[in-house]
Amino acid sequence: MRRRLFSFRVLLVAVFCLGLLAAAIPIALCVYELSNLRYSITRIKQASAYSRQARNVIDKIGHSLMSFTAIALDLTPEERHKVLAETDQHFRKFGAAVEEVRKFAANFVSERQKQDLNQAIVLIAHSWEEIRDQSDKGLSAPEKTYHFLSITGATKVARDVLISIEVSATRAAEDATHSSFVRLEHAGGLLIWIILLGGTISICTSFGIYHFATERKANDELQKKNEELLRRDQELSDQNERFNAALDNMSQGLCMFDGEQRLIVCNQRYASMYGLSADQVNPGTTLRQILKYRIANGIYAEASAEEYLDERQGWVTRGLAANKTQELSDGRTITITHQPMSGGGWLTTHEDTTDYRRIQNRLAHLAHHDELTGLPNRLLLRERMGEALKRAGRGDGFALLCLDLDNFKDVNDTLGHPIGDELLKTVAQRLGGCTRETDTIARLGGDEFAIIQDSRSQPGDAEALARRICEVISAPFDLAGQQIVSGASIGIAVAPGDSIDANQLLKYADMALYRAKSEGRGTYRCFEPEMETNLKDRHALGLDLRKAIANSELEVYYQPIINLETNEVSSFEALLRWHHPARGMVSPAQFIPIAEEIGLISQFGKWVLRQACSEAKSWPNGINVAVNVSPVQFRSGDLVQAITTALLESGLPASRLELEITESVLLQDDEGTLDVLHHLRELGLRISLDDFGTGYSSLSYLQKFPFDKIKIDASFISDLSNGDHGIGIVRAVVGLASRLGVATTAEGVETEEQLKIIRAEGCTEVQGYLFSYPRPAKDVSDILRQHSQEVESAA
Repeated sequence: MRRRLFSFRVLLVAVFCLGLLAAAIPIALCVYELSNLRYSITRIKQASAYSRQARNVIDKIGHSLMSFTAIALDLTPEERHKVLAETDQHFRKFGAAVEEVRKFAANFVSERQKQDLNQAIVLIAHSWEEIRDQSDKGLSAPEKTYHFLSITGATKVARDVLISIEVSATRAAEDATHSSFVRLEHAGGLLIWIILLGGTISICTSFGIYHFATERKANDELQKKNEELLRRDQELSDQNERFNAALDNMSQGLCMFDGEQRLIVCNQRYASMYGLSADQVNPGTTLRQILKYRIANGIYAEASAEEYLDERQGWVTRGLAANKTQELSDGRTITITHQPMSGGGWLTTHEDTTDYRRIQNRLAHLAHHDELTGLPNRLLLRERMGEALKRAGRGDGFALLCLDLDNFKDVNDTLGHPIGDELLKTVAQRLGGCTRETDTIARLGGDEFAIIQDSRSQPGDAEALARRICEVISAPFDLAGQQIVSGASIGIAVAPGDSIDANQLLKYADMALYRAKSEGRGTYRCFEPEMETNLKDRHALGLDLRKAIANSELEVYYQPIINLETNEVSSFEALLRWHHPARGMVSPAQFIPIAEEIGLISQFGKWVLRQACSEAKSWPNGINVAVNVSPVQFRSGDLVQAITTALLESGLPASRLELEITESVLLQDDEGTLDVLHHLRELGLRISLDDFGTGYSSLSYLQKFPFDKIKIDASFISDLSNGDHGIGIVRAVVGLASRLGVATTAEGVETEEQLKIIRAEGCTEVQGYLFSYPRPAKDVSDILRQHSQEVESAA
């Protein structure tokens, strides 16, 4: 069809082109004839015009000649020459006009006319020549008559010829016009026939094209309809494929039943969930038969197969939407959504939510339990406290125990967090062994635990539990080949005796815990009302402490250290004191822990360094100053810079400054701390290990860093009076230091007996109240003088 339509269109174009070509021929003929007619008429008009001009000229010549002939004898020579010149001019014009007549009238002038015209011109010219030649001589009457007659005749002949030429020109113009119009008529008729023929052919061709275009349009529409039907069939097929793919790839099992309880469709997931074969889930299978297949496979949810069958049938009978989660006999959890449809059928989805339920239960457990130990967390503890408080309102009391592990941070720093985690898990197990099933053990975070003990005999039962926990936790832990010794500090609050508010109970238990830690650790304390007052007082003390430096309330006191070999003061230990404007002198044991808690200890340490170096500069040479450096100052990272600044500002030689550090400094970052210590040693400072024996007393520290001095803690000195046990410890430390080439200083010497034993054991230096209490800088000179007098009197 398209090829035929194309052929018709080509034919129409060809006919149109041929019509244009055929029409161009007569049009060209008409144009040619019109042009030729115009050319001919133009030439004829010009010939007539020149003929008239020649006729007028010839008349003038004849008149001139006759006049000249008549009056030639009466003219003067000059007048004759003038007349002759004018006549010559007329002859030239006549000759030119005749030539133009010959030129334009060549096509329609006959030969006779040409001969007559030529003879008349020759005769006129001859007569004129004679008249000219004889003009000077004069003419006789007969000659004049002869020449007059000759010119008159020749002029008449020429004039007649020219008139005939004009007549011929007029006739020739009429003939040319007539013949041209005839040819134009023929060309016009031909053009009309060509136009009619071309129009007829074009109309026929256009009709054919229209017919075939209409047919083609109908065929195209039919083809489009067929293509649309095919496309819809393909879309329906694709949709069915996608539907089947969606069904087979659903995570849920899906089945659809009609109003007669017969299966319409189900996916592969539904069959696999219940162990059904393809033959058992063919369309048309009844619901009851499918349920029986499932029961036969041992997959159902109720206590018995019949109960399960009745329960599912009940869903269908009621025709209501339902949603149920059930545990199958094989342990899986299935969530079923039943949705009725119009016509009595229904659609059901079955989703295996076993993993989801397990994860949900796990998340719910994690939301209320500590992930490391598996114990209840703070959130669940608050819920249990709420329940216990409700029971307390009915007369059933309980106790809340808050406990911290002693030295837990040291375990993390020295042995690593994995060992610390193992310690926490082991502690949780030991706490579980100390409590009853009705009690709640919770981990609040870090090394903080809490216990809710249900008992009417409070606080007696809580104290008994606290003693048992302290005893159990203090037993060594063997973890990853490491033996760890820890302890527990416990605070106790009782409901409803102390409070019936959960927040208050936690607050009171924390206060009691703080009291236990401040009074030696490894013990317990029950909440007492004055603890809250003490806490408020402690908070107020912290606020005042922040203004202590600015208000010049801090002062450095000095306690002498005596060299037992020379009995002279070798150095003074700088000790910080606080003169409170209202409280008076505040004990370091009271405000130093507060300064550590609120982050002022590093600032205080720098101030003590600058003050001690400045005041020691005025002491006699050879007497050093010892300054305690806290672990916080080591962690700050600018300890070396602070010491360097203090020495430069004061001008004190570095060799006269001793730094006293505790073992806890070495527990933080072994490598980093040792680098700082070696840097300080390179500056010329002396480094002492303070309170030796009260911490881990790891001998590796003594091996890694060559301390200049070891200070034996005052607790060991006070035990010297208890027999060989105390002396043995001092002897061991002194012996170890002696073999390492390290000096030893005994702290807390208060009696002559203690001094005697220490001297006998070979200790290098002593320090204590026996020699002097800590005193301000202005008393250093008095201390030196008094000691010198005592030495002289003893000698």
